[in-house]
Amino acid sequence: VLSCGPNEFNQCQGDHTIPRQIASLESQHVTHVAVGDDFSVVACASGAVFAFGKNDKGQLGQGHRETVPRPHLIKDALTTKHVVQVACGRAHTILLCRTGEVYG
Repeated sequence: VLSCGPNEFNQCQGDHTIPRQIASLESQHVTHVAVGDDFSVVACASGAVFAFGKNDKGQLGQGHRETVPRPHLIKDALTTKHVVQVACGRAHTILLCRTGEVYG
């Protein structure tokens, strides 16, 4: 995964004007990426989902409202789920599982 742009909330993992690889996701086979206002969410082939950046509305699914500086696995309700697609709005995230279940 490559990113560029301002990085006020670590949503790009570095303040770059040219695309650069997000090192902490190198070992993941990322299949889908979505972004909201100042946050990013990625789905992996394994079904895991990582989120990072601004989290003032709880949009990263981490159980708190603090900024998440590095890609962090979304757990809890998704522990046994296989997410295949992610979508983000300004301050929310929606996750689609391969079973057709939708979480948000």
